[in-house]
Amino acid sequence: MTEANQTARVRLVGLSQSSEAYELRDFLQRGVVAFDWIELQGDVDCERELGRPLLADARLPVVKLPDGTRLEAPTVRELADQAISPLRSTGI
Repeated sequence: MTEANQTARVRLVGLSQSSEAYELRDFLQRGVVAFDWIELQGDVDCERELGRPLLADARLPVVKLPDGTRLEAPTVRELADQAISPLRSTGI
């Protein structure tokens, strides 16, 4: 995979046991959207991935779009409105 393709991917950050994160992952997979799943396991991961020192304070899941947009705890509808239409037009 080229560096350009890696940076053009959606990044989904959350907890493995989160039903909200699972719902977003399922939606992205069904929509054939290239994305990376980043599982947070503690405060260190939260600081590294989200710039927040405490996992307990993070509004999860977080979706990072290729254009830099960051969605915190989005619904599937919000993700679709913000991500899918622009991604389709770029061919991702």
